[in-house]
Amino acid sequence: MRATIRAMAKRKPPSEVRAYLAKIGAKGGRHSSGAGGRAVWAGVSAEERSRRMRAVVRARWAKRDST
Repeated sequence: MRATIRAMAKRKPPSEVRAYLAKIGAKGGRHSSGAGGRAVWAGVSAEERSRRMRAVVRARWAKRDST
């Protein structure tokens, strides 16, 4: 099985796949819509932002504790 994985790792993906990956990689940490944080959260109340961020932090700590 390891030989198969190594062989797969050496093959280059097709050019259209590489172009797509380059495009999404160029976005960096931006939202999928391309908007920045202020625009993404503009219509969300402070309570909702707090609730969502609390859930994100809990998930991050749970992930850290499980490893």
